[in-house]
Amino acid sequence: MGLLRSNVVLALVAAEYRRRPGRLVLTTLATVAAACVVVWVVSSYDSLLVHFDKFSDEYLGRYQVIVVPARPKETTTFGPRQTPTLPISALDQIRSDTAVESLDSVLQARVRVALPPGNPGAARVKQDSLPMLAGSDAAAPPYPLLKGAWISPQRSAEGAISAACAAELGIEIGDALTISDFANGTKRTVTIVGIVEQLDRLPPMSLNAEMPSMRLEVLQYGPADAVLYVPLQVAREILGNDAPPSYGGIVLKPNVEPSEFMQRFAAEHRDFSQQAELQTAEQIDGELQSSFTSESARIQSYSATGLSLLAALFIIMSTLSMSVQERIRQFAMLRAIALKNWHIVAIVALEGALLGLIGWGGGLLAGWGLLQLMAWLRPALFPGGASLGSWCVLLSGACALGGAMLASLYPSWCAISATPLEGMIRRPAAAPAYRNARLGLLGAALIAFNPLVMFYAPIPASARYVTFAAIGCATTAIGFLLIAPLLFRVVERVASPLIAFLLRLNPQLLATQLTANLWRSLSVTLTLSVGLGLFVAMQTWGYSMLAPFMPGEWMPEALVMISHGATDAQLEALAGAGVVRDLLPLAIEQPKFAEDVTDAKTRATVTRQDNCVLAGVDVDRAFGGDHPLLNVRFVDGTREEAVAKLKSGRYCLVPDHFERQSGLGVGSQLELVPPADPERTVSYEIAGVVSLEGWHLASKGGLRTRSPRSAAMVFAPIGEVRRDFAIGDLRFLWASVDGSQTEATLGKALSAALNAPAQQVAATASGDAKPQRPIQARVQLTSTLRGIVQKHADAIIWGLSKLPLITLAVTSLGVASAVLSSVRSRRWELGVLRSIGMTRFALLRLILAETLLISLAACLLSLGFGVAVGYCGTEVTRYVDVHGGLNTTLVIPWLKIAPGMLAAALLSIAAALGPAVVASRCEPLRLLQDGRGVG
Repeated sequence: MGLLRSNVVLALVAAEYRRRPGRLVLTTLATVAAACVVVWVVSSYDSLLVHFDKFSDEYLGRYQVIVVPARPKETTTFGPRQTPTLPISALDQIRSDTAVESLDSVLQARVRVALPPGNPGAARVKQDSLPMLAGSDAAAPPYPLLKGAWISPQRSAEGAISAACAAELGIEIGDALTISDFANGTKRTVTIVGIVEQLDRLPPMSLNAEMPSMRLEVLQYGPADAVLYVPLQVAREILGNDAPPSYGGIVLKPNVEPSEFMQRFAAEHRDFSQQAELQTAEQIDGELQSSFTSESARIQSYSATGLSLLAALFIIMSTLSMSVQERIRQFAMLRAIALKNWHIVAIVALEGALLGLIGWGGGLLAGWGLLQLMAWLRPALFPGGASLGSWCVLLSGACALGGAMLASLYPSWCAISATPLEGMIRRPAAAPAYRNARLGLLGAALIAFNPLVMFYAPIPASARYVTFAAIGCATTAIGFLLIAPLLFRVVERVASPLIAFLLRLNPQLLATQLTANLWRSLSVTLTLSVGLGLFVAMQTWGYSMLAPFMPGEWMPEALVMISHGATDAQLEALAGAGVVRDLLPLAIEQPKFAEDVTDAKTRATVTRQDNCVLAGVDVDRAFGGDHPLLNVRFVDGTREEAVAKLKSGRYCLVPDHFERQSGLGVGSQLELVPPADPERTVSYEIAGVVSLEGWHLASKGGLRTRSPRSAAMVFAPIGEVRRDFAIGDLRFLWASVDGSQTEATLGKALSAALNAPAQQVAATASGDAKPQRPIQARVQLTSTLRGIVQKHADAIIWGLSKLPLITLAVTSLGVASAVLSSVRSRRWELGVLRSIGMTRFALLRLILAETLLISLAACLLSLGFGVAVGYCGTEVTRYVDVHGGLNTTLVIPWLKIAPGMLAAALLSIAAALGPAVVASRCEPLRLLQDGRGVG
């Protein structure tokens, strides 16, 4: 009897999908697409690991070990980086080791390279795409020689070039290249005698192609990928005879293992690690696989799996829920006649499992085909060939089958929650209004939990991220789920009359379109909101985080940097030259704090550093009058009181993020240590707290004179700063400029104006004109800086938003299944409407109007969820990311979000168009006949 009932279960599952082939096709297509996303992203990660493996094997060329300068203890992505040097003594230590066969010194530097005028690559050449100069004393090429011969140390006019670079620039053996240094202008001409195999570059992750590329830290100081090799002596003649080597290539004696050599060498020379670092292929591969790039790719793989699982879950749950609602009376009769509850649960679970299995298999097949196509179009992306790895198969299976199993839980409960007698009676689909109000209040409370905890609760910093990720996001999602029925009523009340007017429909037809079919509307809305909500969250988080880094309106139009400083007389002459307006000289120093007021020793971030940029300014010009040059907004204290204090002596202004981080506000003493006299401290009383949007990136132009990172920019009277820190000639100034001039023209005009008074002063002092070292002025326009920051931010945020948009495209297929189910469940109603005179086109518009209402509800739900999660994410970033800590305000980038919202609406309409056309073409009698059998 049990076996018979099991066969009945299988027969009922098969009969359902034979009866509803459209639903099966649309749902499995959506699940296939979700699994295909996982296959693509995970395979890209697998491909990256293969690249790492292949790259590390080829990176060292003929060397078993390379020696590079010791990495700085405090690496940073901010400000100018000091390139460490490789001491000659370190190379001598290695050469004297008994296990070393030979050691080749290599001097690498970026230089100007001029191609012959007739060369086909000369017209399109860019300096930043030209090869790096590599002076080498090697007797053999470091990488396989493809053409010609290797350079000879005795022939100073010879050079060899990397293959890909030669092909791009059209360089052949026998061509002559002119090399010159950027600084001293020394020129040498070399003739290409050989072409050497070039290192492959590491590819970006496929979904992050827009992200700015950066060389991994482990590769910072080793061999470059595009190189022009010349004899070491030639490189030193161009760069200067005292130029130290960049790295050394070590060839070990036969039967010496690199790992054993490194272990023994480190034990014998314990202080060697302070001067240099030894690297092997195995070590490089390990660092690459644990690098930020690899970690980002791994996180992206897991994110793709999670998003695709959610997409599959909601798509399948939507399909199963609609199927159960249509067959609720059938299930009631089956339970009354012969079947038990577990049989009904088995029917629903098997239907879900079938959808998941087909989606999994189809996703693997579609993903494999996509990989093969990409491997054929771009073989370099898949050096080991395109294949489906074990992780790829497992994660895609977790997405499809896991989503299907989870999606079966709620529909199974719905199918057995009522007694057989209750199931025979059609239950109202819409919940009472008072229940929606209660659910809305509970939802609002859950939504409020996350911002209250993130911004106001006194919990440890280490617990904030866990609370946000594990509890906060979940409560926010559940909260918006609970307010969705109330949102449907609002959309029906407000938007349905407008949509009815635009589509020329009777408003009563749309008055209860969402709430009358609550669970179907809710399922489709949540399905669309998976990708769209995360897209809005990424955009809100990204541009809210960008706001404090974007140079604000308080900042003058130009920052001028003077090569070796200008005297007060020169600056007065410059003010009268008319090149710039509203000149504000800056006395810049970067002192350390006397105490760890920012808690930088615990964990360094963009705001938790041990120093500040101290800017001495003329108080009246900077902050006084009706039109101050630095029109900052005062957060604590007033402008009038602060200016009066600053003019009286030892007072300063600090930014608002520094006050929050350090706890030092108006009236507190800020104690600093002069770099030239570390035994002494100077103090300034804080006269006001101001908002300085964009100070961080603006100070990267050279204002950070001693350290690449700084906690804040602090303003004080210029006289006090110059006395405290013994500042003579000034190297920086802010100014207002004519917007029509470029940075280059302004720099030339300022240089000319600064050099003229210098010559006059020298002639007056000595009686004859002595040649002075010319002053070079470099200009950084604030508008240019804003454009650069905006461009890079757009690229990064867009790169992060791709996966949610792909998820949105996948989930839109679920809309087609929902519309198909909606049409099927309402065939009697649609038949009646057609019978009383509704045209086919009007019926088509009615179905599309329902889709528009669902899309609008999904957009509003996604907007609320995305803004709530995105803004709370900016506060969490303060504790988990080096860029966090600046005061962020909520920024909703409407122009960036709008295309995503429009895409959701258009994708939904496109998905619904097919079922709507099919329904509108049916005759009224056919609709009425089919409608009698529904439910």
